[in-house]
This record gives sequence, C-alpha cells and structure tokens, in this order.
Amino acid sequence: MKVLLFGVGGQLGDALVETAPPGVDLHVSRAEQLDITDAHGVGQLVQSCRPEVVINAAAFTAVDGAEEEPALAMSVNATAPAHIAESCKAVGARMVHYSTDYVFDGNAEDPYTTSDRTDPLNTYGRSKLEGERLVLEVLGEDALVIRTAWLFASGGANFVHTMLAAFSSGRDLEVVNDQFGTPTWAPDLARASWELIRLDASGVLHFTNEGHASWYEFACRIGELALELDMISTSPVIRPVSTDPARRPAIRPDRAVLDKSGTWKLLGQPARHWEEALELMLKESRDG
Repeated sequence: MKVLLFGVGGQLGDALVETAPPGVDLHVSRAEQLDITDAHGVGQLVQSCRPEVVINAAAFTAVDGAEEEPALAMSVNATAPAHIAESCKAVGARMVHYSTDYVFDGNAEDPYTTSDRTDPLNTYGRSKLEGERLVLEVLGEDALVIRTAWLFASGGANFVHTMLAAFSSGRDLEVVNDQFGTPTWAPDLARASWELIRLDASGVLHFTNEGHASWYEFACRIGELALELDMISTSPVIRPVSTDPARRPAIRPDRAVLDKSGTWKLLGQPARHWEEALELMLKESRDG
C-alpha cells in the first residue's frame, strides 16, 4: 500500500513513520520541503506520487497563537486539508485527517461522542472543525477524521517536556486543576491509525488513551514518575490553581473528554491508560 504522509517532523508525523507496518510504501513530506498551504505544490505531489492513502498530520497547533493569527490557523487547519482532499479525490486516494477535542465547548459531564454537537470556544477549535467539515464534504466515505487530545511524545514540544524542564529548574509551579481531558501518547495514536487504515474506517472517530485527568493531575503524575525513574532528584512543588481567562488569549473547554467506544469496537480493544503510556514515554526519553 502506497501512503503519502504530510507532517513529518511533528510528534504524530514522526510516530507514524516509526510505527508504519510492513508492506507500507511510505512517502513523506516535511514542512521545509513543501508548505501544505501551497495548493498547487500539494496537488503536484499527490499527482506524482499517486498514493492509495494520504495522511495529513500537519497542523497549526498553537492554541493561543491562533487567536493572534486566525487567518494562518484557518489556512493551515481548514483550507490546506480541503486542497489535500481535492487532490486525493483526483487520484482516487483515501485520506486520514486529525482533529481535536477543542471542537467541543467542554460543558458536558459525560464524554463527548462523535455525534454530539460541536461548539468550539476558540479560533483553533473553529479552524479544526472547519477542516473536518471540508475534508468530509469533499471525500465522503473516503475520508477518516480522527479527533484526539493532549498529545505527547519523546520528541517535540509538549506538556510533558515543559514540565520536566520546569522540574529541573527547581522552581515551584502552578497548574490549572479545572480543565479536564485525556493525554494521548503519539505512538499509540499512530499504531491505531495504521490499523484503522487497514480496516478501511471512515467518518469521524475519537482516539485518546484511556482515563482522564486535569492538567494539574497530569503534571503531578509526570513529577511522580520522573522522580521514580531518577529523571529528577527532588519531588517538584506543584500547586493547583483555577483558570484565569485573562492570562491566556484563547478560552479552553473545561471538560473535553472524548468517548472512544466506536473506535474500541473497530479495533477490538481499548487503548492503554494514559498513565501507563506516560511511564513508557518517560522511560523512552530517559534511555535515549
């Protein structure tokens, strides 16, 4: 199976490369090679490669930055995926595209299903929702949109590495305890993506690791495991605080936990718990 992957160099793109199963003829595109907002360039690449599947793991993910550069966020997260989808349609390729828990407003007590009403609170969420809509509109059953959340990996910039750096500095930390979601290990998402491709899955699915946490609980568990694994020498001081909307340009949903039951049914089993995934990631980072 010939696959063209956009977004190599990011956490998910790199994980997709590392977990590609045998028999996949993988062709990759990096941001420095091709700007995905270049519709002509994207079209030429897809035409020359003629893949069976195109995976778009490229995105504008700076949630606060999207408030400052809304046109850029919309271009990368909505317009560009639509152009990729049009290019897929021209060569008869299927497309896998990634979205976010931030398409929801976070007011629901229960986990969000794929059929629940979307109502993003910020520009990033709106741009990702528009990307979903356009990709599905162009490709219909030849498109798979996977919503995920709180991505982390051994490489790249993410909350885990931010916390580890802060712990090493020895300073006390304040982390919000009123925003809830589910951390997702990029390699687990990547492996699930390859299996869903094999199964010809389509439509909208949710994938995160199991369980959920607040950012404060996530930070505390990172600190506990880092201490157990001798990645830091002293237990970090982390204080829970309430969200102060004035401190961040983008409003975040309070509780954007995703229901993955449809995904687990397709895959035949749930993903591992986020705490187990976090421990594996930290060991991987420690051991280099």
